[in-house]
Amino acid sequence: MRQSRGLTQAELGQGLGVSLQQVQKYESGRNRMAASTVYRAARILGVEVAAFYADLHRDDGGEAVARPVMVIPLGDGSAPARKAELIELVGAYQGITDTSLRASVRRIVRRLSCDPGGGGSCESDPLEEGRCDGA
Repeated sequence: MRQSRGLTQAELGQGLGVSLQQVQKYESGRNRMAASTVYRAARILGVEVAAFYADLHRDDGGEAVARPVMVIPLGDGSAPARKAELIELVGAYQGITDTSLRASVRRIVRRLSCDPGGGGSCESDPLEEGRCDGA
């Protein structure tokens, strides 16, 4: 949520009145957020409080547990627009339910990333090998 809004951990921490390290602990799940902190975070991020609980489901024991979350390192040097673009791309990819279509998308992305005009280079066909060198 924070990244899709273009906020750094330090900026969110400043708004919440906590350190960057504390935001990292919240995001990693090492520390839990108090209800008042969740409320303030929702206001800062411009979302409803319920958005923080959208990924919860009940396990067999009836207790709400968080679904696994994929963490994608975007690098601190990336421009905010590039980060938002990557988040959008990953979200769209996750929406593809057909496994053969997902494989096709991966092959297309590998091929495009190996295009010399795109800054990469391939020693072999990425569609055959499934990898690209330098991209």
